[in-house]
Amino acid sequence: MLRAFQTKDYSLFVDLINQKTLFQEYIPVFKTFRKYQEEIKNTFETSYSSGPLECMNNHIKVINRNAYGMRSFYNFKLRIAICLKKSVFKTPKKI
Repeated sequence: MLRAFQTKDYSLFVDLINQKTLFQEYIPVFKTFRKYQEEIKNTFETSYSSGPLECMNNHIKVINRNAYGMRSFYNFKLRIAICLKKSVFKTPKKI
C-alpha cells in the first residue's frame, strides 16, 4: 500500500484494496478506501495539498486560544502576522 502512494500508482492501489485479506482489522479500512475511491484517485493525479493551509489555520487557532480576552482586534491580527512571518496588515489610521 505504501509503495502505491510513494510511486503514485493508482492501479496498484486499486488492486490492493480489492484483494481479499486475512486480517479482520483491515476490512473496515479497505471498505473506506473503496468508498472514497474517486477522491483518492484525484490525490494520485494532482500535486495539490491542503497541508500549508491547514498548518496556517492551526496556528491561528492556537493564537486565538492563547489570546483569549485580547481587547484590540488589530493587535490580534498583528500577532497572527508576526507568528506567520507575514506583514500583510496595515497600521491603523490615527484619528
